[in-house]
Order: sequence, then C-alpha cells, then structure tokens
Amino acid sequence: MNGKSASNRNGETLTRMSGETTTNGRPASGCTYSFVGIDHVQVAAPPGSEREAIHFYAGCLGFEQLEKPVDLQARGGVWFRCGAQQLHVGISTAFAAADKAHPAFEVEGLASLKAKLVGHGIAVTEDEHRVQEGIARFFTKDPFGNRLEFMEMCANE
Repeated sequence: MNGKSASNRNGETLTRMSGETTTNGRPASGCTYSFVGIDHVQVAAPPGSEREAIHFYAGCLGFEQLEKPVDLQARGGVWFRCGAQQLHVGISTAFAAADKAHPAFEVEGLASLKAKLVGHGIAVTEDEHRVQEGIARFFTKDPFGNRLEFMEMCANE
C-alpha cells in the first residue's frame, strides 16, 4: 500500500493509505477514497442556549471554545475543541435531546473530571459494563439533556 501524507488542523501529520482493504484484509475493488478520522461531532441545543453551552462545555468540562467561521455564525451555536476533534453545539428550532445516541470522550484523569462535575452539581451515572475491557466510564447529560459518555483506558489487572 502507498501512503499520502497531509497535516490536520492541529499540525499533526496524517498518512492516508491507498489500496483500502475489506474486513478480510483483501483490497476493496474500485475504492478511490479513505477515511482519515472524525473531524467533529455535533449535539443539538434549543434556540438561545449558547451561553449555557459555553458555561457547560468550556466552564465545566474545560473544552476550548473556537470561533465559528463568519459564514456560519448567523445559524447560532458554539464550537469547541476536544483533543484533536471538535464538538459543535448546533441550534435546532425543533430541538429534542439525544437520550441514547451520544459522543464518547476519552479522558485522562476520569476520576478528577467526575469530581469536578459532581462539584458543579451535575449528576453522573456510573457504568461498569466495560471494566473487563479495561475501560472505566460514566455518563452525564449536558444542560439540554443530551447524553454524554466519558471514558478512560485503564490497565487490566
């Protein structure tokens, strides 16, 4: 396979591999594209909720707020950086919280994050279903009722 290198928005070098393979390891016939990763995930929020989104995602979680492109600012919403990816909070006039579908954020220092959220009066729900895989995690909801997962890879003992 031949690779093509490019840089992402964080200046990290990414290599795209040509000669894509199927799940059995064989080249996919006629494949002329490849996936590099996920650029952003969007959650919805009701109109006029940008301040509350900034308070929660930047203030409570510590995400870096990003400036939206000028052409998209009129739509409302707020963008944040989370590691190499982004989280976009989009405004929806027909808003309905996502109570099952959710982004999962990988964290270092999960216990500290949980303590910070609880200190802000935010409820967290423990979940031990992936402990056997070496994953500690909990769930919470943003101020709009969207489900969020926070997880940390732990050493299996």
